[in-house]
Amino acid sequence: PFDITNLEYTKNKTPMKEINRSLKTCTTLLPYSPFPWAMAGNTARKRKLWKLSEKYYREAVLRSPKRAAFYYDLALAQFKLGKIKQAVLNLKMAKKLFPFKYEQI
Repeated sequence: PFDITNLEYTKNKTPMKEINRSLKTCTTLLPYSPFPWAMAGNTARKRKLWKLSEKYYREAVLRSPKRAAFYYDLALAQFKLGKIKQAVLNLKMAKKLFPFKYEQI
């Protein structure tokens, strides 16, 4: 049986094709949940696949626009891609949503 937590904790040897297949399964079962997208974003980030990470975190933000951590993760991916203006906007949003956690920003 499929376990959603495997998305984040798979070894780096698992092909992204398999992770994308798992993501499709999760989003079919849980179409409104941001968590499969965030876990896929985490996996892409760990592999330094910044474009893919940005794409997945953007989907997580769309499904949960009040969760500061998703904006923060999106900003990190955008920073790595050189999208500084977008990253700063997302960091500001993270701080606005959760000012105590991100007060150093």
